[in-house]
Amino acid sequence: MSRDCTLFQDDDGRAYFISAARDNADLHVYRLADDYLNVDRLVHKLWQGEYREAPAVFKRGGRYYMLSSFCTGWAPNQGKYSIADSMEGNWSLLENFGDETTYGTQPAFVLKRSEGEFLYVSDRWNAQQYDQSGYVMLPIRFEEERPVLHLFEKIEFEAETGAIRFQS
Repeated sequence: MSRDCTLFQDDDGRAYFISAARDNADLHVYRLADDYLNVDRLVHKLWQGEYREAPAVFKRGGRYYMLSSFCTGWAPNQGKYSIADSMEGNWSLLENFGDETTYGTQPAFVLKRSEGEFLYVSDRWNAQQYDQSGYVMLPIRFEEERPVLHLFEKIEFEAETGAIRFQS
């Protein structure tokens, strides 16, 4: 059984499939075969019984980060992150990021824009009217190794240069 999931391709070309499993009780990390068409092996059963979903993985400065959400249906909740030295290594304990509702969002993926610059791309669900749900993008800042989110009301994108500006 596989639910909320994501893919991550490492710098060496090795790829991983990360999926909520056991009715969302755990997050499983699978290394994919070299041709990416099948699972090579299960490498982790992370945070067993913690009910995490919406995994988003990125790499910064040789460290691996995984963001995830608690399972609360369509209601937002406190986002958490973990850090590891390798995808197959030991992951740290879960720590909070964002505010108590992760600014009303759930991780979708993390977009690397340049070395050290990352965007948190997330879902904002409207449980009363699903077709009115949308996406939220926020810059991820770092305090040492800790990812930090701040809410911005407006984003401006300059097509010619690719510059992004966030305004409160």
